[in-house]
Amino acid sequence: MSRIDVGGLRFEGLWQEETVGVVYFSDLTDWYSGAKSKTETREIPESDGAWEQARDWRGSLPISVKGWYRAPTEFDLFEMIARMRGALVPRTLVDMTVTDALRPSSRRVSVRNLWIKEDLESKSFDFELDVTANDPTLFGPEDVVTTTLPTFGGGLPFPIEYPLDLGTAGDPGTLEVVNPGPTDAFTQFEVYGGGMVGGFEILNMETGRRLRCERSLSSGHTAYFASRTAAAYLDDPANDISAYLTVREWWVAPPQSSQTIRFDALGTTSGTPRLRARTRPTY
Repeated sequence: MSRIDVGGLRFEGLWQEETVGVVYFSDLTDWYSGAKSKTETREIPESDGAWEQARDWRGSLPISVKGWYRAPTEFDLFEMIARMRGALVPRTLVDMTVTDALRPSSRRVSVRNLWIKEDLESKSFDFELDVTANDPTLFGPEDVVTTTLPTFGGGLPFPIEYPLDLGTAGDPGTLEVVNPGPTDAFTQFEVYGGGMVGGFEILNMETGRRLRCERSLSSGHTAYFASRTAAAYLDDPANDISAYLTVREWWVAPPQSSQTIRFDALGTTSGTPRLRARTRPTY
């Protein structure tokens, strides 16, 4: 294990000689654990076993980190304490990423407790950080791909002359969503970059499922479509546009899969409309 990044701070794993002025961690607890089930078990009164549940829901996941810091000066000691308090005692969720020998993995966490014990004589402190992942899902690195609308390519001029001029290549208006993980992944689609009168359509060419938005999009705005929550909004989650989805066939990216997604306009366009897809595998 090489490092932990949380709230804008980095904790290094000690695998060689200690460097003064670097925050190190000595213990990471339950990052790789699975969250407990919160689905109630209902025993069958007059038979063996319990009733089968349609879905096994998982609870939040408590995680803890222990570490230390050794400063070159007393001023640096208190400066780092102030940095840790500012970064790790916020009033919002923070991003936490653990990078090990296999891959980086991330969660959004709530800081529950930060304990610091300073030692002025050695200009150092020990700390313990307790956080809770409200969503216990472990996410891998995000894959981001983009495409523009389909365009026609040029052809051979007539009469044919040599050397041949094959014209410009066209663009199919597609992108590839890849999920290398062992479980289903969810993609967030973002449409931006140009004006679109009449709306647009996002098509999964493997399954035929579609998202069709019959709402004009002005240049300078971005429409978001989150398959994990089936949410559609313009610029901000408060600006819901799901009422304009005349076809809402949400889909997931299956494990170990690649899907081709096509982007089409439903009317006239201006500028260069683009479709961006963000996918994070889950583990």
